[in-house]
Amino acid sequence: MTTKIAIEEVGLNTEKYFLFYEELDWSMQFRNAGYEIWYEPTAYVYHKEGASIKPGSPLRRYYHMRSRILFVKRNSNGLTKLVSLTYLCTISLLKETLINLLKGNVKTISAIWKGCLEGFKA
Repeated sequence: MTTKIAIEEVGLNTEKYFLFYEELDWSMQFRNAGYEIWYEPTAYVYHKEGASIKPGSPLRRYYHMRSRILFVKRNSNGLTKLVSLTYLCTISLLKETLINLLKGNVKTISAIWKGCLEGFKA
């Protein structure tokens, strides 16, 4: 929840994301504008996991990797950005590649690598 004034100052969610990280990105934009982010522990949000895209699918893995890179590019600077992108493009990418290679998920491997490249292009 927020006010109309805050949204006018910060802006709407960016359209760069399609799935994943858009809410986190928007909350970072509010924080960077000087707003506080609060957590209400008694609130409940019901979210049907996998309603829009099947868990574990190549398409989901593509958007997850793409969005992670977009998030780092938009919300990090300097050494943090360099270390985060290096981690995503080496350790994380190679780990996901090996796991899916052992499972024989060639389409998922291709999707993850494509998501990594597209994250840098966006």
